[in-house]
Amino acid sequence: MEDALKGFQMFRKTDVNVLGCVVNMAAYVCPSCGTATKVSPTCNSVLEEAGLDIIGELPFNIGISNSCDEGNPIVISNPNDPQVGFL
Repeated sequence: MEDALKGFQMFRKTDVNVLGCVVNMAAYVCPSCGTATKVSPTCNSVLEEAGLDIIGELPFNIGISNSCDEGNPIVISNPNDPQVGFL
């Protein structure tokens, strides 16, 4: 999150308009019950204090993480993954 805030501050200094922020890995979704748990509950308030609108949130996806570690894109290893449509 610190990197996002630094980038936002840089854009502000150079008069680049920022539409908002997409929070990656915003929550963990339990594969058994589907319950979403916020990974960093303070993230949204910090971004809002900085003046950044949150325009989207993507949950952590263990399948994407494992595919990246294996060097095999999720769109190939599991094209039916629900998050593939967002990529």
